[in-house]
Amino acid sequence: MTTPLTNSPLEIYNKLSLIRDYKDMVKMGFNQVDDVIRLFGKMK
Repeated sequence: MTTPLTNSPLEIYNKLSLIRDYKDMVKMGFNQVDDVIRLFGKMK
């Protein structure tokens, strides 16, 4: 069983930015929070 992800996209982006340099984030395609939403977000 897994735990559902309840963090907001902004929280996910902030956590990623703590473990990755901005240049690495850009290489992964996360230039801004909207990119995280586009990749991981699910519209209901």
